[in-house]
Amino acid sequence: MAQDPVSQAIARQLGEVGITVEITTQSFPNWVERTRSAEDAPALYYIGYTSGYRAPADRLRIYTSGNGQSQYAQPDEVYDDLVTQVTAATTPEQQQELVNRATAHFREQAHVVFLWPQPLTYVVRKDLEWTPRPEHWLVPQEFRSRS
Repeated sequence: MAQDPVSQAIARQLGEVGITVEITTQSFPNWVERTRSAEDAPALYYIGYTSGYRAPADRLRIYTSGNGQSQYAQPDEVYDDLVTQVTAATTPEQQQELVNRATAHFREQAHVVFLWPQPLTYVVRKDLEWTPRPEHWLVPQEFRSRS
């Protein structure tokens, strides 16, 4: 969200190198629709991903040519093929080698700039109390102990 201090810090830092950023706020469904629109998509958008993917291919697949959020980049058949191979790998060693190759290729051809590592926070406790948020984010500060 635009009120997020991270968004504000990124906009300020980009401003320091001559990139003017106008932060807009909208609901997540509208944001998704806008980022996938050829006519209404912003020139730059900020999205947070966490490491909460079960398999390496799930994380890598976000950036393949067929993904709706990859519309700005030219199709990259080499990267797409490497990600497909990651899914089909038969050993952990083969999978790791392909993940390394796909990651290295993506780094050299990137249409995404990773600005900061977003932590994935887990909370485990039997007596937690919180109100679920409509966008499905879990905010640690909103958890309280029932006791």
